[in-house]
Amino acid sequence: MATEIQPLPDQAPSRLQEDAMSFTRTVGLTGFVMTVVGVAVLVFALRGVFSLDPHIGLMATVLGTVMMLFHASRDTDPTVTTLYGYGGGMGLPIVGLGLAIAFSMIKAKPDDIAAATRIESVRYLYSWFAILLGLLFLVIYCRNEQDADSRKNGLMMLGGSGMILFLVAVFGSHFRPAYSLGFGLPLGLLGVGYLAAFLVQSGEDTKLGYRGAWFVTLLGLATMSSAMLRAIIPHTLPFFVPAGMLVLGIGLLAALVGLFMASDLQVVVLARRELLTYFYSPIAYAVLLLMAVIGWLAFYLFAQQLFQEVPEPIVMYYLGDYFGVVPVLFIIPAITMRLISEEKRTGTFDMMMSAPVKEWNVVLSKLFASFIFFMLTMSIYAIYLVALVAETGTAFEFRTLLSFYLAVAVTGLAFLSLGLFLSSLTNNQMVAAVLTFGAMLFLFAIFFLERLVPPTSPFKNVFLHTSYVHFWWSSLRGHLHVRDLLIQLTLAGFWTFLSVRVLEARRWW
Repeated sequence: MATEIQPLPDQAPSRLQEDAMSFTRTVGLTGFVMTVVGVAVLVFALRGVFSLDPHIGLMATVLGTVMMLFHASRDTDPTVTTLYGYGGGMGLPIVGLGLAIAFSMIKAKPDDIAAATRIESVRYLYSWFAILLGLLFLVIYCRNEQDADSRKNGLMMLGGSGMILFLVAVFGSHFRPAYSLGFGLPLGLLGVGYLAAFLVQSGEDTKLGYRGAWFVTLLGLATMSSAMLRAIIPHTLPFFVPAGMLVLGIGLLAALVGLFMASDLQVVVLARRELLTYFYSPIAYAVLLLMAVIGWLAFYLFAQQLFQEVPEPIVMYYLGDYFGVVPVLFIIPAITMRLISEEKRTGTFDMMMSAPVKEWNVVLSKLFASFIFFMLTMSIYAIYLVALVAETGTAFEFRTLLSFYLAVAVTGLAFLSLGLFLSSLTNNQMVAAVLTFGAMLFLFAIFFLERLVPPTSPFKNVFLHTSYVHFWWSSLRGHLHVRDLLIQLTLAGFWTFLSVRVLEARRWW
């Protein structure tokens, strides 16, 4: 008997799936073309082949690279990931260092002032840009790569590049102190950025990430020790200011980054969580963008004054303007408004307090995380000064800049602890922001109230020593009193103590 053949079930009509990557790949291809055209325009403009504006090439290059970064972050195809990882992530740092060497060897004709100006203006800018892009492409590659061996190669490239950049900056500054003012400091900061990205992508829970974090900590401590020893050894050229201080700062930053990732202390773990929370929300990027725009505007007005004869300290004309003191009124509320109030509203605060953590650890972790982010935003002003030194080759009085940032640090602790206390009083972050802004506005108004008080009044000195505007301007003139530092640190401790008492009282509600 013949077996009857059963027909297959009908599965028509077939489903058609649209290529979801078509738009992303179009953006990436367009960005690649724009980058190639922009680089060509820059090369021709620098060589003076055509009368082209280099700013057009720079804008095309920046926009093109942003489009390529968008494509690299969205397209997880193995071929595309490998191309961006090896070509962009591993090739661009080498190109950046090659550009730095090439520009240092290029010499314009003695009578060609225009060519000399063009070469000097881009001496290190494009090499920094290439190294920074390599960091971004490598981070994207390590995040998207699925193959374990390939991802490990990317991590090794991140860590190795960071080590090379960091050591070149440190050793170059040791043997040639003037090197730190031009190329050394940005190169060292980029090295720390590579090492930090290596630790973040490795993960603090893995063996590689944990050992790498302690290695970075020891590397930073060794750098600090070498800077102090180099400053002690007698030499014909001064080293400690500013080269030694810059190397010491880079080493301290590396040590803090490593310790921040390696330590298992409650306050460090909570601070790490809180700091990452900033970058998971648009608040951090909005604040950084706002400070970059304000800093650029302040630097532009400051650069116009440099065409005239400006006495030292010249940074007084840049950081001592209202562009430096007024933005704090808005930055502090933006940073602190959600620290405790938002967690109360969402219920995560009660969950956190039910864990075996102490109130002091919670408050200090939030204060430390907000302080790190605050100093990051304020450091944008200093980046423009590094660009000024790198482009003109002219140094200025750095000691006033160091005293200014020390004053900013202690007043920032007082401001942030005040905002943290006000955030602990409510479960509405907008109410916390308004209260903090009002408090900051009052602290700013003290500067004007002091001028209205008669010189014989006892409130004259009270307003004078509690005004952060006076404190900052005095530090820019090189006058940094221990009394003023202790006043701000005492205020920070007072507001922090009140925040802890508020959280302790909550356990009894």
